[in-house]
Amino acid sequence: GGGSKAKKARLVEKDAQGNFSYDGKIIAMSKETLYYTIFDILFSSPDQSGLVSYEEIIEKLIEQRSHESKNRAAWKKSVSNALSEHQGLFAFASVNDKRLKNQTLGGQPLIEIVRGKGVRLNNPPM
Repeated sequence: GGGSKAKKARLVEKDAQGNFSYDGKIIAMSKETLYYTIFDILFSSPDQSGLVSYEEIIEKLIEQRSHESKNRAAWKKSVSNALSEHQGLFAFASVNDKRLKNQTLGGQPLIEIVRGKGVRLNNPPM
C-alpha cells in the first residue's frame, strides 16, 4: 500500500479491543463465538476483493480453536452455519439492538458465500 497514515474508513471497522462496528455503530457479538472468529478472519484478509477460500478459513479456525476436534467437512459445515441467516452471525449479532443485516449500505450482501470458492466480505470504503 501507500505510505500515507490516513486509512480510508470502511463500512466495517475493528477497534483495538477487537470490537467491530458497522457504519460507525458497534456490532454487539460475543468474541467467544465461532461466527466472531470467522468474521475476524474475513475482515483481516489481505485480499482486496475480500474473498477467502474455505481452506484458508478452516486452517485459521483449526489454529485458533484447536480445542475443537473436527474434520474438514465438519468445519466447512460449521462455517456455512455460522454465516447463515438463521443461525450464527446474522441471527445473534446486533447493531443498536436490531439484528445485523446481511447487506452493505449499497444493498450488496455484506457476506456472500461464493459457491465452490469460499466466502467474501464486501467491505466498501465509506
